[in-house]
Amino acid sequence: MAGGISYGEFVARARRELHGNGWAPSESFSDLGDLAVERTDTAVLVTTGRILVVRQGDGLSKDEVVALLREAHRRLESTSPLFPATCTVVFVFTGSTPLDWVVRRTQVGSLLRSAYAVAWAVVLPEKRLAVHRGTPAFGSGAEEIRTALTSLQ
Repeated sequence: MAGGISYGEFVARARRELHGNGWAPSESFSDLGDLAVERTDTAVLVTTGRILVVRQGDGLSKDEVVALLREAHRRLESTSPLFPATCTVVFVFTGSTPLDWVVRRTQVGSLLRSAYAVAWAVVLPEKRLAVHRGTPAFGSGAEEIRTALTSLQ
């Protein structure tokens, strides 16, 4: 526990926020983290799949972060090319960490397949979320994660 906020407490709050906003458990991504949820959005005749995975980030190397994103992307590629999909892996840190290396250099994707895996970072002691700055699809779930962070004491 760092700064009075535990990783388990954050995951429980995030689960409540996400489930309360239309996200459902994801069986096919559950082994990638401690929380895996998915949602399907439809806009202008395009259906898009969103997957969000929350996992502990402390102690992971850059290579391990990229390997997790590659695995998430590999699983996304099994969906139909007509079904764009994004998997966001939220790495949660209980200590201080430079967020830029997690967020800036960790996108794995295929433009032809419209399938992307991106990383976000949460630093619990600072109650801070850094999101990948890409298309709006990469931001799906950010509001729920921020709400979970601000609700922590």
